[in-house]
Amino acid sequence: VLDVSQAYISLLFAKNNLQIKNENVSATLKNLELAKAKEKSGEGSVSDVNRWVSELNLGRMDLNDAEAGYKAAMYRLNELLNQPVGNTIATPDSADIGETVIHNQKILDSYFNNPNLTEKYADFIIDEMLIHSPELQQLATAGEMIDRQKSMKIRQMYLPEVAVIGSADQAFVREGVIKNPQLPVPPPPDDITWNLGLRVSIPIFEGGRKRTEVQRATIEQDKIAWQKDDLLNKLETGIRSNVQFLQASYREMALSENAARAAEENFYTIQDAYAQGMVNVAQLTDAQSVMIRTRQMALGSRYQYILDYIKTERLQGKFFFLEDESEKAQYTNRLLNYLTEE
Repeated sequence: VLDVSQAYISLLFAKNNLQIKNENVSATLKNLELAKAKEKSGEGSVSDVNRWVSELNLGRMDLNDAEAGYKAAMYRLNELLNQPVGNTIATPDSADIGETVIHNQKILDSYFNNPNLTEKYADFIIDEMLIHSPELQQLATAGEMIDRQKSMKIRQMYLPEVAVIGSADQAFVREGVIKNPQLPVPPPPDDITWNLGLRVSIPIFEGGRKRTEVQRATIEQDKIAWQKDDLLNKLETGIRSNVQFLQASYREMALSENAARAAEENFYTIQDAYAQGMVNVAQLTDAQSVMIRTRQMALGSRYQYILDYIKTERLQGKFFFLEDESEKAQYTNRLLNYLTEE
């Protein structure tokens, strides 16, 4: 699930990045037209035109790379879904799929706006991990098998082996006359012989081997216990670290969107000023570059936040965004109750 989610989000990022690069080329074309108009009117020089021709070709190169990246991301997702690699995958036009994956964002807002509550959120994920982690469940199953094997070996050291033995013989040919067998019709005829015995054996001479098997099982039990402690430490470290990254990407999402909004407003202001001859080409080029870069940062931060959330769900052992509405509601209630607990 994690690999497919990462591939799908990479596809969404590549698609929206392609759109940003296309908008960059459109903005450069407009600036080129402004430079040509200024040159004709005598307010500008041919150097401005050449600069924008250069920027246009660079922008088209970036657009070409973005298109290749989009197709490569689609091929990768088709591979993971075991579909024909060349299949076209329909994706939403909107860049925001957060509501589909993160169904309790309002509660997370409360957690991430308070550093103390962020640690509490990590504690909640750890509690969920103890219940749902498939790695812990695998170790528990292995431990139960070893416990049963050890109990069986201990019983074999003291319990005797009991066997019931029986046999019956009847002569079918005597003095050249063939007689019809009378078994199993009782009572048996006089010419049938039978015996019945009981054998009891005590494993006196196998005690050393069985004690060794019990000791080996004890060592395996200790190994499982050590592996469980090590796994718990690794999972807790991963959860606490990932929650910190999740909080960081949550904050960067808002910061990058503010930066992108300001850069876009600044670009259009500088572009108007350039058309009026109040700023030079370098200033407009710089403003456009900052606008495109901050748009990419905002896009990347948004998708990184979703990816960090999916990784957090993987660490807790269950992807609740794939569950039905009832499971989602129960999970949200547990999260909300944990937040309000003292």
